[in-house]
Amino acid sequence: MINPTRDRKNWLTQNRCVLGISLHNPLFSGENLLQIIHWINNQTQFDECIVNVADVLNRHNYMIFDSLDQADALKKSYHHGDSWLNRHMTSLECLNMPFHIMRWSRWLDRIEYNETHEQIKNAYREHSPFKQAVIYDAMKYFKRKGYNEDQVLPKEMSASVSYILEELAVYSIFFGEYSAVKIYPAKEMESFKILRYGKVPNVSRGLTNYYHGRIVFNPDKIQSDTLDLPALIIPSKEESNRAAA
Repeated sequence: MINPTRDRKNWLTQNRCVLGISLHNPLFSGENLLQIIHWINNQTQFDECIVNVADVLNRHNYMIFDSLDQADALKKSYHHGDSWLNRHMTSLECLNMPFHIMRWSRWLDRIEYNETHEQIKNAYREHSPFKQAVIYDAMKYFKRKGYNEDQVLPKEMSASVSYILEELAVYSIFFGEYSAVKIYPAKEMESFKILRYGKVPNVSRGLTNYYHGRIVFNPDKIQSDTLDLPALIIPSKEESNRAAA
């Protein structure tokens, strides 16, 4: 069910998981969400799950792709967060452990958010490898939407970078408070890796408590003894050593 993992021994000692909800990702709805919950329920080390709903984060996209001003984009993001929770609360209640729902605005209201966010923005301006990692992650997003590199407008790239820098600031605060495995159906972002390995100076070290668990919904490509469930992949020790070099 789980491939050989980076720091597998340490990962297995984590008793908390984080389900990071991306509202517009179809893997967080319907049967897919239930499969993820089923997988979490089968992991005996977890005794708590935090459901982190990244609703307000989407305002960056709404301002660019829906041509909304900041106030309307914020209103739309709250509405979509409410709607997602209303549709999926029954599924979340299938978790067999205590769970806590946290909305994105909770983290933006934290007293340390502005300082943490400013540190991340300064690192983007001053630390070239970090900037390159953020731009790489942003471009991957546009490629998934069908863009070629030369089709991305400067204002679109700027909005995507703002999205990523805010996400990094929030999760730096989050994992500074909670050591946990984040369950998500995608590879770890390069910008998260470079922060997690402490390669960027003068920023929060909260992400050192971050373990990335990648849920994969195509079990035919991996070794799994329960083929009706998704599988979790965490980077191999060799991959992590290369990233940390």
